Amino acid sequence: MRIPIEYTEIMLHFLLITYIKMFAATSPLPFVVLYLNLRPSDTPEQRWALAKKGMLFASCIILGVLICGIRMLNLLQIDLNAFRISGGLILLIIAIGMLYPKPNKPTAQLTSDDITLTPLAFPIIAGPGALSAIIICQSDAVTTLEHCMVYVSSALIMATYYVLFYIACFSSKWLKPGILAICSKLFGLLLLTISVQMITVGIIGLTQFLASC
Repeated sequence: MRIPIEYTEIMLHFLLITYIKMFAATSPLPFVVLYLNLRPSDTPEQRWALAKKGMLFASCIILGVLICGIRMLNLLQIDLNAFRISGGLILLIIAIGMLYPKPNKPTAQLTSDDITLTPLAFPIIAGPGALSAIIICQSDAVTTLEHCMVYVSSALIMATYYVLFYIACFSSKWLKPGILAICSKLFGLLLLTISVQMITVGIIGLTQFLASC
């Protein structure tokens, strides 16, 4: 049985829109630069190994949200705005560190377990933006095929992160420290804006929820 061309175009359009929503919500480019600043003394191979582990954790989180979605949040009685606020606070602290680094102050080197789950898997990759985008896209999906497109879009987002992390990890050794410092400042400012927006949206959402009670 052949699938009508019009239906195929509709599904591809739904897939494209879903991917764009998730890409805009996750904002992978500033977060990839942020990851390079978390472990500046690591070799490209070490960074790539940690990135793969972090993406594995993030994939498990995203898969759990895809399978359970809104039901999981309702079962645990957790409001999505709480995710936005907590993730935004973590990113806010990291962004301030990128904008105002303290090179003269010795800091303990983070271990792999310190960053692969938090903040790499959450909230950098599978953060409140990504989780909320997945839930919103699932609520927009009506047919079984549209729900499958949400799964495909999530896989494409992880593939995008995979490529960007690989390029960033193995190209950073050719970048001069001055260029990395400038990129760190620029993306730190962008990350600060994203974190403030996440916190603001979360507070507004919680306020509206409490007002409706």
